[in-house]
Amino acid sequence: MNLSELLAYQSRKYPLEEGLITPTTRLTYKEWNFKVNQFAHALRRLGIQPADKVMVHMPNTIEFVISYFAVHRIGAIAVPVNARLINNELSYIF
Repeated sequence: MNLSELLAYQSRKYPLEEGLITPTTRLTYKEWNFKVNQFAHALRRLGIQPADKVMVHMPNTIEFVISYFAVHRIGAIAVPVNARLINNELSYIF
């Protein structure tokens, strides 16, 4: 079971419990799972396939968490990259 599958399980078992909390936002497991599904479908429409590597380059936000889980949801490989890297460092990683 990967993290995305665990989230799907939690959203069925505890749909109205808060699963993701930040200083400004609170998402239930059901809401979180819904957003992950939405983004996973968008990634598929963009042509991302299982085992593709997807760079996740953003600060620690809810969007980062949703993106990370969505990549796993479609069977791709999330590659989190420090959001503070500069262009030449990012070019090297690419």
